[in-house]
Amino acid sequence: MKLKYKWLIIIMLLSVTSNAKDCQAILSGKSPLSTEPISKHMDCIAESMSKSMKGKLPKRIDKFTRFDSITNHSNRLIYQYTLLNGFEKLVKNNFKPFAQNITGTLKLQTCMGNMGTLIQNGLIVQYLYKTEDNIIRANTIIDNQKCQSVYSAISKE
Repeated sequence: MKLKYKWLIIIMLLSVTSNAKDCQAILSGKSPLSTEPISKHMDCIAESMSKSMKGKLPKRIDKFTRFDSITNHSNRLIYQYTLLNGFEKLVKNNFKPFAQNITGTLKLQTCMGNMGTLIQNGLIVQYLYKTEDNIIRANTIIDNQKCQSVYSAISKE
């Protein structure tokens, strides 16, 4: 699926923030840069998505999870979560099954959602889950290659 047919998704993602005006101009064709491939503007898109969440975080997701931040580094969005007190007891200090399960879930949800189109065009999404003492318990990086494996697995079903 080519991103050039997904302008509406990108414009919707960018319209949530006033900081996206330059990106919107590029993507809507109102800038001389709009003739370039969209993949050249992934950093702009990632930055706009990051800025759209800034004032809304941290946010408690559930009893054991807090969404702390979303940052942009070039064409990489990094979502950072904290696993709150009590989570260690829940998983009995065995984080490996949690990391495996969350990775599979995140790959499927990210690749099959609107983000999948952006990933196909160069965006990389990273999810970090750490405990309150800053120990990383899950680190999932989703790029085009990982999404292609999801699409391949689904097409075989």
